[in-house]
Amino acid sequence: MRSISSLIAELGQSIQFVAACAHFFAAGYFVMLFHKHAIWVALIITGAASIKEFWFDAKYETSPPQTFTDEIEDWTSWIVGAWLPIIWILK
Repeated sequence: MRSISSLIAELGQSIQFVAACAHFFAAGYFVMLFHKHAIWVALIITGAASIKEFWFDAKYETSPPQTFTDEIEDWTSWIVGAWLPIIWILK
């Protein structure tokens, strides 16, 4: 059985985990920063993330090449980060 500290150290070395956290918290930060326009900001993030992940990254991130799974993981992190704070804002 692995210890908690080894699990945390392993997660901190995972590029997928680090990227997911960066996307999630960046999106959430902008939604909360402009909370009076949160839905508009979340919609803009959704559109921008879609273009960035499915067009820009697919075309220009070549080292290592992006797979569709990578794009879905990154896009999902953006979307959850953008829309999860809406629940808190609208309650």
